[in-house]
Amino acid sequence: MRLNNLELDAFRGATVPVTIHFNPEKKITMIFAENGNGKSTISDALTCLLTEDVGSISDKSETDLKYLKSVGKDPAKITLNTSSGAFSATISGNGRNISKNPSNGLPLLKTLRRKQIINLIEAKAAERYKELKSFIDVDEIFKCEAELRKTRTSTERELTTTVTVISEANETLENAWSEEGKPETDFLTWAAIQSRKDISNLERDTKKYDDLKSKWEAIVARHNSYCAAKTKWQEAEQVHNTKLSELQKVQNQNPNSEISLLELLEQAKSYIEGKPEVNECPVCSNNMQREEVVFSLSSRITAMNALKQANEAVNSAKQILDAKQSAINNEISSLNPLLISYKEAIVDFTDEEPSITTFVENISEDSERNLLLFQNEKLHLDNLALRIIRNHDSKTTELKQHNLIKSQFNAIKENEAKAEKLQSLLTAAAETLEIVETSRKEFVENELNEISGEVDRM
Repeated sequence: MRLNNLELDAFRGATVPVTIHFNPEKKITMIFAENGNGKSTISDALTCLLTEDVGSISDKSETDLKYLKSVGKDPAKITLNTSSGAFSATISGNGRNISKNPSNGLPLLKTLRRKQIINLIEAKAAERYKELKSFIDVDEIFKCEAELRKTRTSTERELTTTVTVISEANETLENAWSEEGKPETDFLTWAAIQSRKDISNLERDTKKYDDLKSKWEAIVARHNSYCAAKTKWQEAEQVHNTKLSELQKVQNQNPNSEISLLELLEQAKSYIEGKPEVNECPVCSNNMQREEVVFSLSSRITAMNALKQANEAVNSAKQILDAKQSAINNEISSLNPLLISYKEAIVDFTDEEPSITTFVENISEDSERNLLLFQNEKLHLDNLALRIIRNHDSKTTELKQHNLIKSQFNAIKENEAKAEKLQSLLTAAAETLEIVETSRKEFVENELNEISGEVDRM
């Protein structure tokens, strides 16, 4: 980028519009003049336009931004024309409102004022960098150091976690080894041998006993459901029998009353009431007085109402009883395939448990017969179930123990390899960080010494 000119209007000492021309063919521009001729105004204009600073006015003990504008002028304007385009700023109000166009992508400007040079000379060696840090570009090095520190920290954290996993796995295996009586020379040797064992037979047996246990639990649950349904049926049967007794009692008290007659009378009354002009009996065709017949029918029906209510109670109780019987039948139907499946699953146990032979040999497709057989042989089947459960628990525990040993042993081996890699990475990150930090400090120190020497010479 080459500078063409700088236009000032009402900025600091530029009380009238002025344009400072630059030679775009030159790489360096030097501005010199006697005091009070505007050198600071030019420098401050560039600083105010291209940075967040306001220039030499900030060196004063009290900074009043209203002095960025010429006295009595508002607004102040700064325009820098370059080979890459124009950049401008407008300062209005109390001087704090600085509007830049464009607001982004401004050229990079670094200023070194007399105050900074004096501070550099007077500052302690450890503080010199503060005065000149904007001129020594080591931002990328700082980013590199930050990433290295982040890598070192995360690696340390991951390594600590990995070491903890190894320690916990060792403790778990050592406890298991002690419980087994400390076979082999040490727990890791024992764990290695255990983890290599072929457990296909153990897995098959565990699955077999788990399947048997599930089948038996399903049978017991279904039989309990059947028993509950039967209890409800018995209760319903008792209610039905009670209602039948009550109906019989009512019939005994009214020997000439029958429920079929009551139904006939109700039908006749309903028919006659529905025919307002009928004047003869629909049964015998004899003449009749309609109102008298309806009244007579109503009287007889009322007299037989107790019989009606007793009969309705019997019918209601019979419906409930039938529903309970249906529930029992459903339970028996659901239980039957479970019994057949279980019989096939325990065939191989007849030699060890001869008492179950009757059940195994006599199970058929007849659900009622199978239910009775199951109930008769349940004691023997319960004994077999206890043996199955013990074997299931034993095999399951053995399989879990093997899987625990194998998983913990593998965790140790995998995490030991991981810890070794993490340690190598941590060492490399720490060494690299030290090299980068040392190189950066040496570079900055050399630059500061060179600048200080040149300042002393000047």
